[in-house]
Amino acid sequence: MKIMLTTSLLILLTFAALTQAGENSKPLFNGKDLEGWQGMQGEAGNWGVKDGVLSGTGGKGAQWLATTDEYDDFDLSLEFKLPKNGNSGVFIRAPKAGTPYVDGMEIQLLDDYGEKWKNLKPAQFTGAIYAVEAPSRRVTRPAGQWQTMRILCAGRKCRVWVNGEQIINADLDKLAKTHGRKVPGLKRDRGLIGLQNHGDPASFRNIRIQELKADDWIRLFNGRDFDGWRENKFKHKPEWKVIDGILTGHGGQGYLSSLEEFADFELYAEARISDTGSRRGNSGIYFRCAPHLDKEQEFPPGYEAQLDHGDNNNPTGSIYALRVKGARAPKLGTKDGEWVRMRIRAVGNHLQTWVNGKPAADCRDPESRHKKGSILLQMHHLTGKVEFREVRIRKIEKK
Repeated sequence: MKIMLTTSLLILLTFAALTQAGENSKPLFNGKDLEGWQGMQGEAGNWGVKDGVLSGTGGKGAQWLATTDEYDDFDLSLEFKLPKNGNSGVFIRAPKAGTPYVDGMEIQLLDDYGEKWKNLKPAQFTGAIYAVEAPSRRVTRPAGQWQTMRILCAGRKCRVWVNGEQIINADLDKLAKTHGRKVPGLKRDRGLIGLQNHGDPASFRNIRIQELKADDWIRLFNGRDFDGWRENKFKHKPEWKVIDGILTGHGGQGYLSSLEEFADFELYAEARISDTGSRRGNSGIYFRCAPHLDKEQEFPPGYEAQLDHGDNNNPTGSIYALRVKGARAPKLGTKDGEWVRMRIRAVGNHLQTWVNGKPAADCRDPESRHKKGSILLQMHHLTGKVEFREVRIRKIEKK
C-alpha cells in the first residue's frame, strides 16, 4: 500500500480451510524463478527466489512485480510475511501504465501492530481495499510470521480473507460511486496482479489462482433477490430473505428450488448452518431433483449433498442415504456457525463432493436414479437457520 498521511485507503480481498483458491487453481508462482512475472517501473533485480519463497528486498528497482498475464474474475490465494513495521500490498486488475493502487486496486499488507502505523486510518490496515474500504476486523498475526490471504473477485464483487477469516465483502459498483473519482481503478474489470515494493522487505509463497470464466459459470443466486428460484413449504411457514447479500432461511421445513434444470454440472456454494434452539444445524444441497408433485413427501426425488456437521452416519459432504461405496464422506472438522465451501460435481452416474477444498464423497450410482433436475437449497427444521452465498454452477457437456 502507499501510506499517505493526508489520505484514507483501499481494501481488497478466501477459507484456515479458506487459505487456498479453488480445487482447480494453478500456481501463479512456480517456486523457482520469476517466470510469468515482470518488473514494473524498474528492473526486477530487487526481487528474487530462494527455497520456494518470492521476496522483495524493498530496495531500488521495480516498484512492483506484476504478472505477465491479465485477469478479470479470479480466486487468488497466497501466503505472505512482513518484518516489523513492514508495508506491502497485492494489486489487482491493475493497468500496465499509471499508479496501480489508484488506477487499479490494492489489497493492503501491513504489520498492523507496528508502532510506526499506530495512527493509521481503518482503511489502511491489512486486507483493506486501500483508501476505499476497511477490514471488518483485525485478524493479522505479529510481524515475522507467515499469514494467508485470499482474494475473490467475481464480476463487481470483491471479497478478502486473511488467516481464514473474511474481512471484506465489497460491491465495487457502490464503492465506485463514492470513491471512483479518487480511485478510478474500482471501475476496472480486468488487469494485472502485482506485489508491491513499498521500501520494506516482503516475502510471498504458495501463490495460486483459479480463473472464473463468466461464460462457464451461471450465478444461481444473484445476491439481491429470489430471481430464478421457486419457494416450497412443507410443514411450517419458513421465511427466506436476502440479508446483506446472503440468502438466509429460518423457521421450518421447506426449500428453494431452481427454475432451471441441470444434468451434468459442477456447482460451487458457500453455506453456513446453525440453530436458534437446542438442536444442531441441518441443511443440504439437493441436485437433479424432480418437480415436487407429492405434497405428502418432504423433499422431491433427487440426490442430496449433506450439510450436517454432527451427523456421524452422513457427515457434511456425503451423498445422503445413498448406500454405495464412497457416498459417505469422512468427518472433516466442520462446525456449526462457520462458513463451508461446498463443491459438487455430477457427470453421468459419477457423483463427487469437496468440502473446504478436501475430497469428501466420490461414488457411482449403479442405478443412475436421477439424471436431470433442479438444484434445491434445504431448510430442515423449525429452529434451524441456513445461509448461502456465492451459489454458482457450470454445465458440463459430455464429449
